[in-house]
Amino acid sequence: MSEWDFLWGLSGQELMDAISTGATADDWDYIEEKDKQRKRQLKKSNKARRQKAHSGLKIHEKKKNTVLLIDGENISHNKAESIVNAARSQGTLFESRVYGRQKDSFTRGWTGKARECGIQDIRLFGEPEKDKADKKIQKDARRLVVQNKNVDVVCLATSDSGYIETIEKLRLQGKRVVVIGEKKSSVELRRSCSRFIEV
Repeated sequence: MSEWDFLWGLSGQELMDAISTGATADDWDYIEEKDKQRKRQLKKSNKARRQKAHSGLKIHEKKKNTVLLIDGENISHNKAESIVNAARSQGTLFESRVYGRQKDSFTRGWTGKARECGIQDIRLFGEPEKDKADKKIQKDARRLVVQNKNVDVVCLATSDSGYIETIEKLRLQGKRVVVIGEKKSSVELRRSCSRFIEV
């Protein structure tokens, strides 16, 4: 502390008047050192603000590179949160969808969960047909990666080995394919993908 600390609140003529009251060489040394400290602190504070702003900008601009497609006929809606968390661990979600037939009691539970988790609920109409949802999911997966160049991670939530051919085709296109499935998933399905996450 110094008797000259009061100077830091002054400016202009007030500062000049205060200085003219008389200060020793030691006083001026003290004042100059305090000024240097203040400038260093200001520089450090500005740098921290710039870094924080830049960091926030990078997060905001991070590309949305992941799609999540859920086979609602094959995996329970009770796993919804785990599935979404697993997909988010792979990248930034561009789109997430769950597929099921309109009059299927098993997939009906996905409607509420989809709303809670921000997942688009795709309901397929018409007569029951074998692998109807599977075919729609595989078609959409191929279309999404073609139409959206940013997408390089495809997450498929299923334990169905019927997806192996599509998984292999997507990987040949340079896409990372992550299967999010249950314990019942076959060894072949687990081996076909870039990564298997059990839920």
